[in-house]
Amino acid sequence: MSGPESPVRTIVAFLVLVVLCSGSWFVFDPPQRSHETRTNPARLEAQALRRGTLELPERLHDTALHEGRAYNVFQPGQTLFYLGHDLIGADLEATAPREIFAIFVLTTFLLYGALLRLTHGRSVVSLALTISMMFGAPYFVNLRPAMDGAPWRLNHVFTVLFTVAALFILARGTKTRDLLGAGLFIGAAMMFRLQSVLLLALPMMLMAQDPRPGRRVGSLLVFPVLALLMVLGFQAARFGTPFETGYMLIYEGRSDTLALRAAEHGLMSWRFLPENLWRTFLAIPVPRFEEGAFAGLTLDGRGNSLLFSQPILLLGLLGLRTPRSARLSTFVVVAALTSMPVLLHHNPGWHAPGYMRMALDYLPVWIAATALALSTATAPWTSRAAVVLAGSALAYGWYLL
Repeated sequence: MSGPESPVRTIVAFLVLVVLCSGSWFVFDPPQRSHETRTNPARLEAQALRRGTLELPERLHDTALHEGRAYNVFQPGQTLFYLGHDLIGADLEATAPREIFAIFVLTTFLLYGALLRLTHGRSVVSLALTISMMFGAPYFVNLRPAMDGAPWRLNHVFTVLFTVAALFILARGTKTRDLLGAGLFIGAAMMFRLQSVLLLALPMMLMAQDPRPGRRVGSLLVFPVLALLMVLGFQAARFGTPFETGYMLIYEGRSDTLALRAAEHGLMSWRFLPENLWRTFLAIPVPRFEEGAFAGLTLDGRGNSLLFSQPILLLGLLGLRTPRSARLSTFVVVAALTSMPVLLHHNPGWHAPGYMRMALDYLPVWIAATALALSTATAPWTSRAAVVLAGSALAYGWYLL
């Protein structure tokens, strides 16, 4: 196992992230961005909540039609985000883009810290993985519309933050305080993307490997249970039952491709697995030529291969060449588990040309598993390869931006 690198490298890696985040400030220009909320159903739901109802004033895209009324279908985290701003009288158009950019910066450094722990102090590898995840597609490309108020994108920004925070804690251990903290952040992630409940498998499996006293499952579950009750409460208030998600109801009166797919096979089906696997691993952008000269890439609106946008993940295969620890196996299993809802979903992330937006549901865990695999990789070229592949991800992310 490789030991930690010199403190100088760790400091330099930290400074590189500072420079990249500072440069991103000028790329996105948060002070000049306007956070549009008139077409955000979570924002409208927050305003309705202050009037004592959850009914939206009008039906928007991807809102549910239930008994002749329009309702938001997203988990309540984003609604509470907007409600909090309303209660303190904040100017959302001015403050939200800055806040979302601050979340991006916080997530970047939390991820770097988590990966440093998982790689046992390999700063260069941790830096490369962080750059690939945070400054490549899909995250970096997803950030701009999130800052502009797109509800689908904003949910991902919050979920990635809380997922990374949970990984940061679990990379340290599974003592009671760790489990409580991890449970807090997993519960918070569930408030934005309910499938984040699958992340609970990670601390549970890690606890099973170290069944010493003090690893109380109750500490882990208290916040996820509270989050689940809140989600179910919102669903009951919207649709009369906590067991109606409303997602099928968004296709009432629609005849587009997604509506037809859902009507024929349901929201989730094994029938979607072959296409989603192909898009996740094999589909790549197609070069476009005009008059014999390269004119760019033809990007599929349903998303292109995650391995094309995040080739650094291929380095995780190095873990197969060494004796795998139970910890690495656990991360690999949970990475696969968190991928399944997306791989079985009728919508692989359309309206995300060239990248796979929904990969953000599982990409942080894939990156963490890759970090663990590289923690035992002793080949001298490993760090250099990680840097080159991170650069490739960064270049592609900026190309899409």
